[in-house]
Amino acid sequence: RKMSPIALNTTNCIKYKNESDLKTIRRNARERNRVENINHSFEMLRQNIPSLAAVKNSSKINILGQAAQYIQYLEQLTQHLGTQQALQQHTFYNNFYPQCSSPSTSVSSTS
Repeated sequence: RKMSPIALNTTNCIKYKNESDLKTIRRNARERNRVENINHSFEMLRQNIPSLAAVKNSSKINILGQAAQYIQYLEQLTQHLGTQQALQQHTFYNNFYPQCSSPSTSVSSTS
């Protein structure tokens, strides 16, 4: 039984393996880039949440939870005070309490 010349040609096998390795390297690089982008986005989100701005290590689930609470706080603030007053109140709060969480008391108690 004879083998085809292509099967005996080790150059083709090496070429195929190299192409396969190259695809794996590219796929790994894409995944690494994707994860880096996600981590960068979480870091930017963390820096924009007053309760987490000074915290260097925070889990992604904690960042998402704090972000949801912060959004709820901002929604309540804008509903209660109106947009312009809410922005002033929020700026005042962040200037004096940048490392604290958003007020746990209801917004109606701030007026």
